[in-house]
Amino acid sequence: MIELAEKCGIDRTVLYRIETGKLSPRLSQVEKLAAGFEVNVMELLEEVFV
Repeated sequence: MIELAEKCGIDRTVLYRIETGKLSPRLSQVEKLAAGFEVNVMELLEEVFV
């Protein structure tokens, strides 16, 4: 998780809280996560809503 947080530019504590459902990500964080996974935002969200 530390590597992903660094790759995405998101604090690891924030990333942990998003992963555990304790925090809903802001759009800017979703964009950073998508960039970290090298996908666009729609591809990232598709996995959530399918």
